[in-house]
Amino acid sequence: MTNYATPINIPFDQSITGKFKIKIGIANQTNNAYNYDVGLQVQIDTGSCGIVIPAAALYQLVGGKAAISAISSASKDSTTGTTTYNATHLASPLLPGVTTKYEPAAIIYQPSGDSIIGYYYYVEALGIGDDGNGNPQVIAKNVKVIGAISGCPFMMGVGFDRPMIADNAFLANLISAKDATLLYPSYYLDHQTVQLGLNPSNPNPSSFAFQTLITQTKGSEGTYQDWSWSTPQGTIAVTGANETTLLKSTPVSLLIDTGLDLMMVNNMGTLFPSPGTNPDWNTANIALGINANSGSAPSFSFPLTGTASAQLSPGNAVATTVYTTKNSAITNGNVALLDNSRVNTSAPTLVHVISNPANNAFINTGFNPLFAYGMVFDPSNNQVGFKSLEAAD
Repeated sequence: MTNYATPINIPFDQSITGKFKIKIGIANQTNNAYNYDVGLQVQIDTGSCGIVIPAAALYQLVGGKAAISAISSASKDSTTGTTTYNATHLASPLLPGVTTKYEPAAIIYQPSGDSIIGYYYYVEALGIGDDGNGNPQVIAKNVKVIGAISGCPFMMGVGFDRPMIADNAFLANLISAKDATLLYPSYYLDHQTVQLGLNPSNPNPSSFAFQTLITQTKGSEGTYQDWSWSTPQGTIAVTGANETTLLKSTPVSLLIDTGLDLMMVNNMGTLFPSPGTNPDWNTANIALGINANSGSAPSFSFPLTGTASAQLSPGNAVATTVYTTKNSAITNGNVALLDNSRVNTSAPTLVHVISNPANNAFINTGFNPLFAYGMVFDPSNNQVGFKSLEAAD
């Protein structure tokens, strides 16, 4: 039986509600201790899978900076959408423990439409967290990341049910940077906690309601960083004035996404009408439930408060009509996406409806359910678990 390290809490910037911004970076080992060659602040994103950081952070400094601009370029054909890459010999050497074959990499984040292009890099020792002295708390072994050369959101995608653009570092072989003890492969998140190495069977598995997931992709043996699973399943029901049924309980896939503070409703067609098309929905109550094989199934609800316009993409994007909630920050009829300093409930800041035909209904809940529930992902047992934070209190 493996003796795992005690779970490790990773500190994050709590000054911005709903943004898990933690420290990561390329680590090196000297005298049996790890330190950072380069440390970066990234946002934990359960809505994607793979780390995206600037390519410059993967090279040694020459003359005080990494000479990236002279060595890599990429262009995108606006008609065909084809990306052409060009890589020449580097003006700066890679950091120790980093290698690359210059394999092209790309990702587009939604709903912003941010398009990132770059190359894959392989990191022997990726540091995670800050021990209070500027050094990593955890080391993830042999992680594939994207080094961006065009735009960069500083994202750490750890979604277990998302397309794999790169490795899930939270599910890599993790060791304590302090004593090299192996951590149990798992992570736990709630609105004030990021924890690596929690073994759900110890000490109290009954505090979690678990759902067994389907393994979609089996990756390398001995690690889970390149594996993927199905999205958790649940239900949605909607009631209107005087408890009238607007939508009976309907099966949906439910993604809790720490990269967003809004909710996106996909592939429900006329079952979930677009904002502004049916006044009965403007003040409807949305109830979501997550299926559970054991324990008390998680559920939460919130009322809609009307409609407004929101700019979901950067730049001069056309505003989109959305449903609002009590957490919406509205100014002059427009709702701001990122003003969530006063948000502390499971309601999203707004509800964005993507009016595709009804097919495989999918709801991205955003971050906010983590105010009501903590979530653990346990790849060894192919399960995701939720515990009530009220019950924990």
